[in-house]
Amino acid sequence: WYVRGYGEQPLYTLTVTAGTDTRQYKIGLRTFAIVKDTDEQGESFAFSINGIRFFSMGANYIPEDSFLPRCSQERTEKLLKDFARAGLNTLRVWGGGYYPEDSLYKLCDEMGILVWQDFMFACCMYPADEGFLENVRSEAIDNIKRLRHHASLGLFCGNNEVEACFIWCGKAENETLTEEYRTLFQKELPALVAAHSPEIPYRSSSPSTDGSFYNHGDENYGDCHSWDVWHNNHPFSYYEDHISRFLSEFGFQSVPCVKTVRAFAQEEDMNLFSPVMESHQKGGKGNNKILGYLADYYRYPYRFEHLTYVSQLLQGESVRSAVENMRRSRPRCMGTIYWQLNDCWPAISWSSIDYFGRWKALHYYAKRFFSPVLVSALYKNGVCELHVSNETLAEATGTVEWSLRTDDEILLSGRETTAVAAQTSTVVKRLSVEQYLVNSGGRVVYLAYSLGDCTAVELFCPPKSFGFRKPSIRLTAAETEQAFHLTIQSDVLAKNVELYSDEIDFILSDNFFDLPPGTKREIVLSKEDLSKPVTLAELQNTIQYRSLRDTY
Repeated sequence: WYVRGYGEQPLYTLTVTAGTDTRQYKIGLRTFAIVKDTDEQGESFAFSINGIRFFSMGANYIPEDSFLPRCSQERTEKLLKDFARAGLNTLRVWGGGYYPEDSLYKLCDEMGILVWQDFMFACCMYPADEGFLENVRSEAIDNIKRLRHHASLGLFCGNNEVEACFIWCGKAENETLTEEYRTLFQKELPALVAAHSPEIPYRSSSPSTDGSFYNHGDENYGDCHSWDVWHNNHPFSYYEDHISRFLSEFGFQSVPCVKTVRAFAQEEDMNLFSPVMESHQKGGKGNNKILGYLADYYRYPYRFEHLTYVSQLLQGESVRSAVENMRRSRPRCMGTIYWQLNDCWPAISWSSIDYFGRWKALHYYAKRFFSPVLVSALYKNGVCELHVSNETLAEATGTVEWSLRTDDEILLSGRETTAVAAQTSTVVKRLSVEQYLVNSGGRVVYLAYSLGDCTAVELFCPPKSFGFRKPSIRLTAAETEQAFHLTIQSDVLAKNVELYSDEIDFILSDNFFDLPPGTKREIVLSKEDLSKPVTLAELQNTIQYRSLRDTY
């Protein structure tokens, strides 16, 4: 049994009989390990499936509904299918929720999704008196035994952020509390895992450098939760200089699309600071942070629906910056698990899929930045580098095409034939662009680049400062038995093009993409991914599009 992308997921029926009691389990055969090797920078932290170290591409999972009886296997299956469609392979079940139903693990077995399972402790200190410990033992043993046969179960983790809370709350010197922590998370729980499921690795906390209350944020060891972007208002470029060994929690909020907002708000509530909108924001001063970051990167949108769109661009760009920088640093960093996959209610949140299952921009972004073979650009100090990161088990060959240009003129262009070794990342081109950016050139010059079907654009200034021209976008559609095929092109650079409809929901093969002039984007819309059947004419009448320039 392999994690998806590295092999198949054969499952076998195991029948166990003891006296008159017979039980059956679906099992997979594999080895799994957390690899921690000492090196010149500290210690590695990587997951290995059947001896293959792989880069974890994941998201944090929270309860699917605030009212658990409304959860269902069908709902979970759709969520996990969308998880896999975006290229993710690692699901962290967050310790602040509850233990999911058996169906989640069964589906992960079938889909090749590795599960990081927190025990249900999060973000505070817990007692360790005998009465409480007895309760913990019963709950932990029940869930260890229930889950241990699943091939997808990779590790048990004692808690979410409890170790880190000792620093955040100033309690690291409190001997009573620290001893209770050690009793619960470094003695009791690991002993229960060892007794009832010794083949499953255990770690005491996330984030953790394995037991120290003082350096849980050390980027050279263990896993990190990085919240300087968002909570501490650091720019997205922060991730360029802060490369963790394993980034298990990080993220950025966005507003869901207007159709989702309408489920809880009237038209007069369509203001980020209305009482209704603020009541659907549980992230402290989250709305202030969204607008603060918006001021750094984008011009203020003139309609509420455009604000929801731009907030999703902020979220996508923030997480993209983190993931691309971590992937470029491979093998120093070997995993990114963003916060968060889903929502338990319709709200302004960190999710990439909203409460109703609608993909936000981040989920489309994830499909690109978690591509097994990724081309990405890094601009710094007048030099733009093009990197190719290859997470497959074979050499990745192809041609990276690039052009330094304005809407009217190509200043430089080239083609780089690449052969990137399996599971490596490398620079394939360095361009000195500083001379082209003097005298306001940074407001009109950009780099368009592509590898295979992926085309992207790198700006050399914040989008708010770039001189976008109003694009004239042309969309045509054709129909086959199984899908609609959309072709879209623009006369000038169209940044972050979104295709949407007010009447129907759909999932596209790509969305929120960059469209340089002279290029065509081929988009597939499977008929299975429509919320209701439509004819070609109906689709053409209902589908709309916008780019960043259309919002101001």
